[in-house]
Amino acid sequence: MVNKNKQRGIWLTLILLVLIVLYSLSTLQFIYTSSRETGGLMNSYVLGTTILGLIQLIGLILIFKWKKLGAYLYIAVNVTSIVTGFITSSTFILSAIMNMVVSLIILGILYFLICPMWNSME
Repeated sequence: MVNKNKQRGIWLTLILLVLIVLYSLSTLQFIYTSSRETGGLMNSYVLGTTILGLIQLIGLILIFKWKKLGAYLYIAVNVTSIVTGFITSSTFILSAIMNMVVSLIILGILYFLICPMWNSME
């Protein structure tokens, strides 16, 4: 049942907007720098990372538009990126751990802010 009284708090709105801008800029920067390297955008790692970044961005936009699917997409991509981070960065394990910590902190903050309005989402 969808609650008709939709009211997103200022903190959730602010965090979503900041994350949307940051994910947009980082995805564009990643595409630009990858296109200038040898192999370009046809590298499977680059394509996978770009697609995951775009799905995260779509998830955040859907959360902003009151869709539960956005939360599910964002969680799924974060878990996927944590797992692939540990698989692909065996020599740089510290970066994988930092990626995991930052992802879990962002997920925790979003969880804390989305829970009160979950019944209002479609």
